[in-house]
This record gives sequence, C-alpha cells and structure tokens, in this order.
Amino acid sequence: MKQMPFCDNWTCKHLNADEPPIPVRIPDDAMLREPRTEKSMGGLNVGWFEGRDYSYKKTFSLTGEQLSGALLLEFEGVYRKAEVYVNGEKAAFRPYGYTNFYVDLKPYVHVGVNEIEVRAFNADQPNSRWYSGAGIYRPVRLWTAPEQHIEINSVKIRTLSLDPATVEVTVKTTGDGIVKVELLDGETAIASASGEERTFSLTVENVTPWSADTPKLYTCRVTYGADEAVESFGFRTLAWGKDGLLVNGKREILRGACVHHDNGLLGAKCEPDALERRIRILKENGYNALRSAHNPCSKTALEICDRLGMYVMDEYIDHWYIHASPELRSKKQLIESFIAGINNVDDVMTEWRSYVAEEKERELVQIIQDENLNEEATRKFVSDSFRNGEVKTTGTDIDKLMPPTSRFGGGNRAAKKLTIIDKLKAFFERFFGIV
Repeated sequence: MKQMPFCDNWTCKHLNADEPPIPVRIPDDAMLREPRTEKSMGGLNVGWFEGRDYSYKKTFSLTGEQLSGALLLEFEGVYRKAEVYVNGEKAAFRPYGYTNFYVDLKPYVHVGVNEIEVRAFNADQPNSRWYSGAGIYRPVRLWTAPEQHIEINSVKIRTLSLDPATVEVTVKTTGDGIVKVELLDGETAIASASGEERTFSLTVENVTPWSADTPKLYTCRVTYGADEAVESFGFRTLAWGKDGLLVNGKREILRGACVHHDNGLLGAKCEPDALERRIRILKENGYNALRSAHNPCSKTALEICDRLGMYVMDEYIDHWYIHASPELRSKKQLIESFIAGINNVDDVMTEWRSYVAEEKERELVQIIQDENLNEEATRKFVSDSFRNGEVKTTGTDIDKLMPPTSRFGGGNRAAKKLTIIDKLKAFFERFFGIV
C-alpha cells in the first residue's frame, strides 16, 4: 500500500462550543493552547493546563479511480477517546490515546468532496500522571492500494542466522499470485526470490549486523501485482538467559533512560527534529537504550532509534486497576471489597473474574428493578456499551429501556431519563476494563 500525508488543512475548535474553528496542521497539541490555572483538575501532573474536548475537521476530494481500490486512514495517536466521523457517520472509536488505528473509508466516502471529523475527549480530568497533551498529536496518513494488494503491516522480517546471514520474509496479500521479494543495500540488490508462496528465506553474504554500535540498515522491497511495500530492517539476533541479553551472540549491557512522549515546551505533538535531537544527545552521552514511558512511542521515534542505534523497550500501557478520575473511584471499592472477602484461594484471577461477573449481574438487576426498565432492551444496551467502550446517551436508545408513559400523564419523564443515564454511566465506569 502507498501512503501519503494527510496533515494539512485541518481546523480545530472546542467541541460543542459557539466559536469559530482555527486552522491547524497535524500533528497538533490542542491542550497547549488552554489556559494554565488553579482550576485545572489535572493539576501539577499536566502542568496546570485545563482539560477540554475538541472537534477537528478536514475536507478532501476523491476520484473514482481512488475509490476502486483500498482506502485506509491511519491515525497514529489521538488523545483521547477518539471518535472518527466520515461524512457524518461514525466510522471508528479508539479509547486509548497512544496507539495507532486505521479507519476503512470505503463504506463512508464518495466521489467528490468528503468531510472527516475527529472528536477528542480530554475534559474528564484527571486522567494522566504526566503531561499528555490532547487532540491529534501524531501524524495522519492516507493509505491507498489497488483492489488486489499487500495487506498493511503484513511484511515481517526475521533473522534466522548470521553465519550465513539468512532472513525469513513473510507477507500477506488479498489474493493469490506471484510475490517478489528483494533485499537491497542502498540501491543495490543483494538477494531476491519470487513465487506463489508467502514465506521466503533469503541468504546474503558479507552483511554488517545491526547493533547499537553498528546500526546498519537494509531495505526489503515486496512486489505483488501493481502494489509494493518497502520496509527497512537490520540483520540481528536476540537471545537472553543466564548470560543476560545477547545481541548477535555478544552480551550487551543496557544503559537506558525512561523517556516520555512529550517534547517539553513544544508539547506532546510529534516533532521529528526534537525527537532526533533528544535521541542523539542520549547517544552522545553513553546511552544505548530507552524505555517509552509509559506507552508506545511514535513511528518516527522508532525509525530514529533504528537509524541512530538505540535499543527500545516499547512499553504498551501504564495500566491502572483504579482509574485516576474521581468518577471511577468505585473501581477501588470493588477491588477492596474483593480483597476483604478472599482467603487462601489457589487462582486469584479466576476468583476475581467470577466475583466481578457476580457483582456486575447483581448491580444490573438492581438498576432494572429500581427503575422498572425493559430487561431485554437494557441488557442489550449494556452489552453494546461495553463492546463499543462508551454509553450512548443521544438518540432514542435510552427511551427504549424506559417504562411506557402513562396515558394519564404525570411524572417527569425527562428527569427519569437523566436518572437512568446517570445510573447506567456509573455502572459502566465501575465495570468497564476491570478484568
């Protein structure tokens, strides 16, 4: 698949605010534009910046030829709880703010002018132990390919041995046919193979193995019909055990640092020059490794580390069983109640899952009974909420759960609806992500 930048001509405004949008270029850290006040719920952790929600919009045009093949939009990082709308239809939701995700545009776009809206939610403070930034703070890319193509991120390269230097290349395609694999040193081809298979083994003579001291990179080019994928890689082996970490058969002592994703006064947006400067200075001062504290680092950072020679512990998540937000402290009560009731269990996690399932069922039944809700509709609504990662409060979904309106009138249905929403949201926050 071929990629192109999708970063220009965006606008940004506070979500649901009566204000004109401002032009921005992605990556953009919207939090950096907020006032720093004592009212900041995130406090010292986020530099006293206030938290807000945002709406980003961009229009773009597509031709009939572009619509004939694959069309994916990649967001490398949106903080947080990103909702993506294409021509007014919700196309994606990504609650975690530090991993990339893809949106298949084909079901939502048409020939001519289209509109993308991305909503980022950062008002529910506190939600971080460090400065997170907010908005679309990493690059956006548009990926295109013919109908028959190499699947995105499907080219995998693994070093089998260094003597002789042999790599295994695997690839996934959307159909059958000949695949060609080439290994290059700069512009010079050093090995190639082709065939109907999707796994290839290639051996090369006189290579320079990759390490932090000798960060030599080669190129793998895969061709399938009219489509092409290009990946950089290094010949290197990893092993660990009683002798510690072995890189290319030699013991390696890691001299590392824990590095957050922000760039100080520049904020959270991904700035290639700032990232390269930081990694270069670490190298110059004797470091050979970094840990991306506490979330995956950007693709730009990984590319720089590969090129300059830096080992990376690419951390996935700073996982909390007890969320930072005040409205989620009920999770703490759930955990404390469980701990108080256990005694000499062999499998704590199995016992914990059973406990959560029982409490979840008990509390849901209580809500249904207290509010006289339609049980079948309520259970489906709750199941959909946990699957989608949010409680939908717009539209008519809540009305379907409520008891029928008396023909004699009376009662405040609007107030009743708000009470039900509050209870279902509290239930969701208490149990979402707890196991």
